[in-house]
Amino acid sequence: MRRTAGDAHATALRKLGRKILLCLYHCMASGMPYDDAAAFGYDPAATGAPTLQRQRPLDEMEIAHARDILATPGTTITATARAFGASTQTIYRHVLGRPRAR
Repeated sequence: MRRTAGDAHATALRKLGRKILLCLYHCMASGMPYDDAAAFGYDPAATGAPTLQRQRPLDEMEIAHARDILATPGTTITATARAFGASTQTIYRHVLGRPRAR
């Protein structure tokens, strides 16, 4: 909503972060549990509510094809990720089987 109001990306993120922090502070100070509907006037179960679009993981054929590509000398993980329209983390996790570093 802030972006459609004309704020720059960084400004919109800063304002959203501030709103979330103030909501959480209010919950801690008053002892009330956090609720999206109370904080933002938002009901995620309502029809037409926006949802987070997640990238689908690669299927088995794509994983096998990506392994074949990576077996080629000189091929990078970044180039492979671009070829499949996936992130480098997806290639590390699903193709190479490396767990996420924490």
